[in-house]
Amino acid sequence: MEIGTGHEGSQVAQSLANQIEASPSTAVQACRRPYEAQQEKVDLSLYCHILSELVLVNDNVQCYVNATFLTIMWTHLMCGDFNMGSWGDATAIFLAVLKDGETQPLCLRGHSMLQSGFAQWQQLRGERSTTQQDYGEFLHYLLGWIHSRHVVLTTSRRFLRANDVVTAERSDAASPILLHSDLWEQLVRPAQIQHVLDQWHLSNGMLQAVEQASHILCCQICRFQDATTIDRTVIEFGNLRVFIPCFTDARLSIARIPYQVTALVHYTGNARGGHYNCVIAFLDKYGDLKWLYHDDNCKPVVWNMLPEWFLYDVTHVWLIRCDKYHQWKQQAPAISSQETALAKVLAQLRES
Repeated sequence: MEIGTGHEGSQVAQSLANQIEASPSTAVQACRRPYEAQQEKVDLSLYCHILSELVLVNDNVQCYVNATFLTIMWTHLMCGDFNMGSWGDATAIFLAVLKDGETQPLCLRGHSMLQSGFAQWQQLRGERSTTQQDYGEFLHYLLGWIHSRHVVLTTSRRFLRANDVVTAERSDAASPILLHSDLWEQLVRPAQIQHVLDQWHLSNGMLQAVEQASHILCCQICRFQDATTIDRTVIEFGNLRVFIPCFTDARLSIARIPYQVTALVHYTGNARGGHYNCVIAFLDKYGDLKWLYHDDNCKPVVWNMLPEWFLYDVTHVWLIRCDKYHQWKQQAPAISSQETALAKVLAQLRES
């Protein structure tokens, strides 16, 4: 089902844009063309720091919204080309919403700037707000809402018939790349994410690949084989670097593009309901790889490594193209002037 794209998505973005007042950071400055103003840079470190301490409220089945928002924001803020024009009018709106969470817990579904978007989501779903909903479906809607210039998830499956290239299947630009359990059935356990992607590329006697080397990609590990059967195979991510096949022409030419695993979404539950949370890869102040674990109603927690229980139920993998990846590094706490003066005195005493 295609939702939240095209004309409807444009209407939502426009209605949201009308709700935010012009400010020095968003208004078109005098003597500047509109497209030039849209290229205004975003202070990526500032907003990443806010995310690293953000508390998102889950007052009533809101975990799928929170996990989608977090992974979308983190991946874009660690994409070096992200700027005020990346989402059109929605860029300023979502950054303003994020800024509101700097000093107090943030309730996304209750935020005044996002009301129109959530109202349309509920209308499209035709369900109550208290019903658990799917991360992948809401992601599809949110990507249609923000019209990100950095995410194009279109894949195609092609084969050669005589001398003609036939496209057997083509996916939607806002739908995650689906990885089904048959891709790792014959692999040595624990399955490596690169081996799973290699199987995906060569599945069903055809070549499958992305059609564009998008700055940001999202893969969905399909855990539900039916309403009751859940695949809990551990997928390992190694050094977090993978190569994604990308078509380079209208035929079957392929380039292997390096991407970095940046965020993982986790789901516990069944087909009727459960709970989403997520982790983000970052560098601590010493430059060591850590994971920031986000869950509802509390501050993020730093993990030194991914626990096995988390890997059993990873459902979505976010990747950023390596040449666009700017991993967030935690800043060392500033040294006060008193500490600096004391250090100098101690150094002089040692020298004397």
